Amino acid sequence: MRAPRRSDLRVGAAIALFWAAAPTLGHAADTLPDLSACQPLAACIAMLDRVVPAEDTGALPRGADAAATQLSRFGEPAKVELLKRAQGSQPGWRNYAGAILANWPTWSDQDVPALSAALALDHGGWIARSLAALGDDRAIDALIADLPDAGTESQTGWALIQLAPKSLTKLLPLLELDTQNPRGSAALGVITNSKDRARPLVPVWTAIAADKAQPPERRLAALRALRAAASVAVDAGTALRPLLTDPTPTIAAETRETLLALGDPAVATEAVSACVPSDQRFSAPDMPDGSYCLLKLTRFRGSPTVIGPRLLEFTNSHNGAEAALAIGVIAQVGYQPAEPRLIAALNSPDWRVTYAAAAALGVLGLSDAIPALEGTSRTHWLPEVRRQAQQSLDAIRSGVRLQPKTPWQLINNDISDIVTEDEAKHPCKTWLWRGQSISPPLTVLRSVQLKTGTLTATDHGEWGGGLDWSPSSGTSQPLLKDNVSALVPIEGGALALAGLAHMSFNYGYVVRARQTTTGWDVQEIARLPGRFSAISAIAPDIYAAWSFRRVVIFSEHGILGLAECER
Repeated sequence: MRAPRRSDLRVGAAIALFWAAAPTLGHAADTLPDLSACQPLAACIAMLDRVVPAEDTGALPRGADAAATQLSRFGEPAKVELLKRAQGSQPGWRNYAGAILANWPTWSDQDVPALSAALALDHGGWIARSLAALGDDRAIDALIADLPDAGTESQTGWALIQLAPKSLTKLLPLLELDTQNPRGSAALGVITNSKDRARPLVPVWTAIAADKAQPPERRLAALRALRAAASVAVDAGTALRPLLTDPTPTIAAETRETLLALGDPAVATEAVSACVPSDQRFSAPDMPDGSYCLLKLTRFRGSPTVIGPRLLEFTNSHNGAEAALAIGVIAQVGYQPAEPRLIAALNSPDWRVTYAAAAALGVLGLSDAIPALEGTSRTHWLPEVRRQAQQSLDAIRSGVRLQPKTPWQLINNDISDIVTEDEAKHPCKTWLWRGQSISPPLTVLRSVQLKTGTLTATDHGEWGGGLDWSPSSGTSQPLLKDNVSALVPIEGGALALAGLAHMSFNYGYVVRARQTTTGWDVQEIARLPGRFSAISAIAPDIYAAWSFRRVVIFSEHGILGLAECER
């Protein structure tokens, strides 16, 4: 199967909420030969024939830019030959020819038909960059025609973004369609990712949306374009607000959605009413339901008094990730009345909430928080939290406010667990906790036998896992849907070590699963700074969670501290 030619855009992992630029074009494949000395052109093409694969992998061959420079010495015949290969029957050659032509130095409007035909055979392929280099109306039309098949996250999408704002003027007809239509949704993506390039068109789209003499379909299209360009279209809100009562229902409804995307004060109350804390006590991978709504509230920075009280409700969430994210949003919108709650959050049993509160106090520059931050910087069990509290203290005392943490930093544990070179060479063998020497368990327990059945832990990494209860008679029951790597028996159940370290995710926690007269009670009792590999009892109601570089000591009532390495 051919891999897609991804554009210079990547979806922010998190949770697919933000787009960001990336420097690479795709996955590297074969290295093209040095063509600087081959003669004649046919000999150079023969050299390429020997390395071009039969199938189209979608990969960018190394040296495509050099090959373009070297072959361009043959002039028009070389370009014609490559265009023929780009339109040929061999998929591998279409991809390689497109990659070389993407770097070709000269184009004319007479090349547009051949380039368009090549792109139609290889949707979203490298040849789109050649059309971007031309940049005339016919080239843009060819790219727009390819967009529904290629999608925004392709070389076609990239090319249209590079040609903005000129290319964006031609997208409005696509937005007259239902935005669930591939043409409409792809056009929205191009506008969104054009960012500042879309700014010159904001007044044009605003005027079209407000002009009742325009056909309703065109007004709807303009509103959708403004919604897609929300980050640079905030100032359009004033002119759009009267359209909330437009006599055409679809115009009024689309205006509402657009103003919500712009974070306009006219709909701030509505946005808040739709945003309520979730009832998830813990979530995997640390992305509770309410997080998406909180992220949307960041648009309403201009209405802190409207969204602030709801943000305070979120800070009391039972889910630490959700509470931490709410504190981060408070910092972003600058909601000063949250100071007492942020100071109280420094005493949270969940380090993520404490960390977020310490960071937010530094962002808001709240001097009344200095005594509490001093305590956190001295006594918190996690070094990174102590460090953040000290950074905020230094910022407050110097009068320089810190930059807010990004949502991803707050959701995905902005705590480094990278092993240093010295730790890798000299790993700790034994550890000390309050004078007692402790060592990791020799075996990892993945099942616990109870009188009435068995608890079983499974951990399949990125493919998931869980904690399951299999009664001696009856149907099995899932107790936790997350990777569980180890168990420790307790009275009536077990402590389960859960979490995941994969790509940008690294989180871990311990849950207590105990059987009661009414069923199973599953509660998080310790949030760890990343995924840990083992768990063991070291004393009555005292347990240790082990990673390569840290050992967290905890009880059923929460974390007690970190063990020290015994050298």
